[in-house]
Amino acid sequence: MEVNMKQIIISGIFLLMFSFAVFAQTTKNEEVTSLVKKMIEAQSNFDSATLDKIYASDYIEISPIGEVDERAKAIGFYKIESSDEAKKMSPKSELGEFIARNYGKFTIVIAKLTFSPKDETQKMPAISMRTVFVCRKEKGKWKISSAQFTGIRPPRPQPAKQ
Repeated sequence: MEVNMKQIIISGIFLLMFSFAVFAQTTKNEEVTSLVKKMIEAQSNFDSATLDKIYASDYIEISPIGEVDERAKAIGFYKIESSDEAKKMSPKSELGEFIARNYGKFTIVIAKLTFSPKDETQKMPAISMRTVFVCRKEKGKWKISSAQFTGIRPPRPQPAKQ
């Protein structure tokens, strides 16, 4: 069986192009995932200045209680007089289970967000929600264009056994 050098070269070129595409996709997903983590951290720290930098100019969200909040209202919620006091009250947040889908000009990130008490002084149960973030480039930088927060229903208590 004769090996055709032209076929080997063409196959190598296709393999190289595929490798670059996979690398670019992975890098893009890491960038937007990092951006989403930065957003949740800024919210937890009541850091409205960071939110102002990472929200797109037309940012809009659906809050955990179902309200539609435009950019100014979403950022305004995190502008408070005493950020130290707010940080004490703020629960611990954990973001995971990322799924990122890139569509060229924008990327959708789905994740699970869980809030739990920072310490024993906070009397609250852990609550989780699914989040959807739409990210797009604005002036060459990834920004968060919209977000939706949907609560995950806690497991129902099992009936008592008789």
